[in-house]
Amino acid sequence: MSALTRVKQPLRRAISPSLSFNRYRTVQSLPIAVYCNKRCASTDASVPDQAISQTPEFIQTMLAANQQFIETFHGAGLPWWASIVTATVCLRSALTLPIAVYQQRAIGRMLAAAPIVQSWGETLKNQLAREGKIKGWEYERYNLELQKQYRAKVKQIYTQNDCRPIKSFLLPWFQIPLFVCMSFSIRGMVLAPETFESLSSGGFAWVTDLTARDPTMIFPIAIGMSNFLNVELNSMNARGKNQSFRQKTLQNVFRGLSFAIIPIAAQAPIALCLYWTTSSLYSVAQNVCFRVPTVRSFLKLPIVNKPSTTNA
Repeated sequence: MSALTRVKQPLRRAISPSLSFNRYRTVQSLPIAVYCNKRCASTDASVPDQAISQTPEFIQTMLAANQQFIETFHGAGLPWWASIVTATVCLRSALTLPIAVYQQRAIGRMLAAAPIVQSWGETLKNQLAREGKIKGWEYERYNLELQKQYRAKVKQIYTQNDCRPIKSFLLPWFQIPLFVCMSFSIRGMVLAPETFESLSSGGFAWVTDLTARDPTMIFPIAIGMSNFLNVELNSMNARGKNQSFRQKTLQNVFRGLSFAIIPIAAQAPIALCLYWTTSSLYSVAQNVCFRVPTVRSFLKLPIVNKPSTTNA
């Protein structure tokens, strides 16, 4: 029996919109639905095969591959909780870490070009001010010409320094799909006790049943705090600079979402919380390491100089 065939039933339960639950409802506002443990969930026996067939084949394949990847570590002798943690670290290291390093290099090139852009912008203002005074330009004409020449020069400087702003936003396009696929894969495993029966005893310490919720709220709180720490680490570079209203608003929104995820994670099975916690802590470790000069030098990342301070 192939891996895709063996996990077809769990995937049907993970994807099917016909799932019904006795005590907890799906959180519709998030891309990932989180649910209570398997004892709180019931599936409709009349779910048609059309539900799984309507899902694109490549998504079914990705979810099946994720489940098989986790099972590989479990088959090697690791307990389920360690298998989930190990699979998460391996996938993040193999898929998102190289993109993060590449993105950091792109950001470094843009930061290196920023003083050139700023200096040239001041020079352009003075040049056009003199030219406009001679030619009798109105302010609207001066401003239009300034914006036109400024954009052209910035494009030229970025091209010369191999700077493309889009490269500074590559990571989410890889990290979010991985996060969603892994979450649905683990959810499908939790909802298939006949296939992954040992999940109910594959935990550790106080969380032996990975299909149940965390009664201590340790994992949900850890998820919220690690996400909040990631937001602060990512916004740390912008501190001390003139931030736009939009930037400040986005930072505050992400801070709020970090804590809003806590009650949602409280309804999720521990297996899913374990993945979310591991992924969030991986991001924290990654962001911290990217701030260490030795690590940046090893990865050939530009060294970020701290702003100099002078005593009054």
